[in-house]
Amino acid sequence: MTAHTSQGFANRLGYGLGLVVLFFLVDENLVLRWVKRGVLAVLGYVFFAHFGRGMMSVLMTPLIFLFAVLAVARFGGVVRSGSGKVLGWSHHPSVPRDGPAGYGYYDGHGNFRGSSNPYDDQ
Repeated sequence: MTAHTSQGFANRLGYGLGLVVLFFLVDENLVLRWVKRGVLAVLGYVFFAHFGRGMMSVLMTPLIFLFAVLAVARFGGVVRSGSGKVLGWSHHPSVPRDGPAGYGYYDGHGNFRGSSNPYDDQ
């Protein structure tokens, strides 16, 4: 007993690609076979050289953004100046997180805890 299935798009596409591969890789004439394989290799190289650059840019763009976000998350956007003072995003001296007594600190929500005026001793 046999099952009958209709030929769908995937079946026809696979059959067509198989014929193309057979055309390029199988031939009784040895010289013609290697000429066709060389042509296939050149076409493959040109295809991947042209579209590979676009594919790599598509793959690398999210990675670059991911590393940038991770760097900002890791370092918190804090830059230290040459004088040892901590500079925030605005590059103005800000209060150290865990500074000397009386300076206070910032909690996890960005609220200052400690001295009423963080710039008293500066």
